[in-house]
Amino acid sequence: MGRGERIAKTSLTGIAFTDLDGVVSTANDALLRMWRFSEPAELIGRSGLELFADQASAAQHLGTALTTGRAQGELVARRHDGTTFVVWFVATLARDLRGNVLGVLGEVVDVTDLVQARDATAAQRHALKSIIDASPDWIFAKDLDHRLTLTNVAFAAALGRTPADLEGHLDTELWPADVCEQYHVDDRRAFAGELVHNPDDHARVADGSLRVFDTIKGPLRDERGQIVGVFGIGRDMTERRHTAEALRQLTADLEAMLDAFPDLVLRIDAGGKILDSRAGRLGPPIPNPSTLIGHRLDDVLPPPLVEIIRRGTQQALTTGTIVSAEYDTPEGLASEGRFVAVGPDQVLIVVRDITERRRAERALQATEERLRRAQKLDAVGRLAGGVAHDFNNLLTVIIGLGSVLRKALVDEPKLAALADDVVGAGARAAALTRQLLAFARAQQANAQVVDPGQLIRAFSRVVAQLLGDNVTLATSIDEGLHPVEVDPAHLEQVLLNLAVNARDAMPDGGTVTIAAGNVEVHDPTLLVTGPCVRISVRDHGTGMTDEVRARLFEPFFTTKPPGKGTGLGLATVYGIVRGANGDIAVESSPGAGSTFQVYLPRTAKPLGRDPTTPASVGGTEVVLVVEDDPLVRAVTCRILGEAGYRVVEASGGREALEIARTEQPFDAVISDVAMPGMPGPEMVEALRALRPSVKVLFVTGHAADPQALERLGRVLHKPFGPPALLEALRSLLDGASPHGPR
Repeated sequence: MGRGERIAKTSLTGIAFTDLDGVVSTANDALLRMWRFSEPAELIGRSGLELFADQASAAQHLGTALTTGRAQGELVARRHDGTTFVVWFVATLARDLRGNVLGVLGEVVDVTDLVQARDATAAQRHALKSIIDASPDWIFAKDLDHRLTLTNVAFAAALGRTPADLEGHLDTELWPADVCEQYHVDDRRAFAGELVHNPDDHARVADGSLRVFDTIKGPLRDERGQIVGVFGIGRDMTERRHTAEALRQLTADLEAMLDAFPDLVLRIDAGGKILDSRAGRLGPPIPNPSTLIGHRLDDVLPPPLVEIIRRGTQQALTTGTIVSAEYDTPEGLASEGRFVAVGPDQVLIVVRDITERRRAERALQATEERLRRAQKLDAVGRLAGGVAHDFNNLLTVIIGLGSVLRKALVDEPKLAALADDVVGAGARAAALTRQLLAFARAQQANAQVVDPGQLIRAFSRVVAQLLGDNVTLATSIDEGLHPVEVDPAHLEQVLLNLAVNARDAMPDGGTVTIAAGNVEVHDPTLLVTGPCVRISVRDHGTGMTDEVRARLFEPFFTTKPPGKGTGLGLATVYGIVRGANGDIAVESSPGAGSTFQVYLPRTAKPLGRDPTTPASVGGTEVVLVVEDDPLVRAVTCRILGEAGYRVVEASGGREALEIARTEQPFDAVISDVAMPGMPGPEMVEALRALRPSVKVLFVTGHAADPQALERLGRVLHKPFGPPALLEALRSLLDGASPHGPR
């Protein structure tokens, strides 16, 4: 055996020789071991292409070797048992001494382990790149020239680029030079082997905003440990910086809230065992929460509540949603529970005391009902007020002409009696309209600051006489009642109407009690609040149903038989009380009597004085009468003329101003308020510019703004008779102020 054959025989490299057709003629032991041949005969004479899994690739390499003289590469070899392995082969042409081609010499090395290691390394590199790209932090690497060699997706996306776009770029190509210099200060420290932490790094991103980063940089080394660049990881802290102080404050607020947390928190399992609890400020039926842990619901809570908790727990575990339930105790308390599943077999329950909320809801419903009733009554009141206003004009004519007629028939007793009947009927009709206007709050009230206790004590004697022999009046008036601002006559009307209503509710007799005292009102169902005087009128009569009570203050509503009531008594009370900025409440039930409670707000104004009464009602002064209704104007002028006054007439505001611009003298003006074209107050304002000292008496059946009228003159309500008109005019003329005496 020659030297070459010995080398081939003992070599670890597989060696085979094939002819030009690829048929194996010689193979060494190493090659036979690679392919697991037992002896050379199993291989000799076979095509070498059969040794490879991809014979086409093997044939291509063989062709390359035959053409160029040499071929090499990586191929997958296949053994006769079907197993495969990877080899690196080199194929060269074999020549004799004359240069003639004898065949192909193939050398193969088993590189399976190397290929597997290489593939594993590639997979690891890919996985590492995926992890880096999945990170929301900026991850990057630069060489010693500050050129980017690696960027992740987050870094590139913030700059509106891709990692492939950025790699190879210098810092100065991406950011201003002054910013890059700040980066390079940290880079140079990393180049020196230092791990650099910069919690206040900055970078401007694609949308133009300046972001704050917490950045760590360190030296990047090659396989020999030499520093070849810098790596960096930057975390965007912008939002965290902005919210850090808010978060600290929120934490402090939450701690304070938890300290005052009013709710009870329970964590229970599906079997009803209490695993944890947190104290809340709840009353029955919840015992001390610290004693609940470890107990079953059945052991510590009432059965109805246990059943509610079980249903809520089951529903929360089944649906995965938040479940709500409410529980009312026999003691009048109410709780609300919310159930949230916190695992496959556990539920968190938050129990809140909603007793006050329930009470507030009921109070709100009562208030809304009162407001609806008040709006209904106000609407009816506006209608009634409008009708009464027009009716007052007619009554003024009827009463005025009746009075004139009565005076003219002094020598005709029978006719004079008829005139008296006309005036009497007009007076009764006027009383009815006053009730309508009081209900509508359209009648100007002579509001004064009064002592309600003194007024009630004085008027009680009148009330007692009207109640009859089988009804007793009892009073309970506290001392030191707050002063209130109200028309005294109106307040007397309220007391009288309520007392008569109480009397009628006791057909078999009984006691009517009038009480008054100071109270502090905080009832949301009432339309007043704060310090008030409460005046109550109580009877022990038949009482009333809720249906009757709901309609109690409607005008013309009555439960009395026909002819026994107008249905305006309580409507008038309601109008007067609301007109005085007060409110009224009623407590009643069938067979238990009724209590009406009137609330009038306290006033800080001082108590008023009684007005003086003028001594004379006639005169000789000149009076300008401004009235658009011709009948009312004629009656007014006739009454004034018969009393000695000289009268100038005007049918409206503009005509009155035309008279004022002439030399026609007049000492006083009597004017209607509601007139077409130019209302009375507007006319008087203009008139005062022409006649500053003129005195004014307004006559009206429906004064919407009494205070505005009182700033301009005195006020007389329609309907009126001659005495009332003459007395009001005389009082005005004798007063020192152009507005008349106050």
